[in-house]
Amino acid sequence: MRTQPQTSADMQELAKKLEGERTGLLTLADERGALCCRPMTAQELDGEGAVWMMVSHKAPWVANADNAQANLAFAVPDESDYVSISGRVEFVDSPERKRALWTVVARPWWDGPEDPDLLLLKLTPSRIEVWDGPSGAISRTFALAASVIAGKEVGLGEKQVITLKPD
Repeated sequence: MRTQPQTSADMQELAKKLEGERTGLLTLADERGALCCRPMTAQELDGEGAVWMMVSHKAPWVANADNAQANLAFAVPDESDYVSISGRVEFVDSPERKRALWTVVARPWWDGPEDPDLLLLKLTPSRIEVWDGPSGAISRTFALAASVIAGKEVGLGEKQVITLKPD
């Protein structure tokens, strides 16, 4: 995903972790109200911390999702990084924004940024949780072994919470 310059140090660090990551799991209620998780391609982390994705107007879950609470999760297992972004969904049908976010990777689903089926999903975060563990299998194994021996967490990483605005 493309990342725009961020205003806070916490968000700058998050942008570094997410740069280049494309696929996250978006969780929100489906048309029956049950939680459902779907893989989504994140196009951009904008300068205000919102994540932008492309969706189809025809997707059954879209009709009930505007202004809904949602969560977008990313896993970068090679780095032992995990990110959970909670916030509100908003659908944007801006021709200018569609052109700005368009990529040839979207071509299998839409004919271009002017395709009437293309809709943008903007997830505005209120809370972000980041788990940063030791990188590399050997480091993780040693940290886990040390934790077992010590009977407490030793070098298993850190958790950070970024609160952007209340729900």
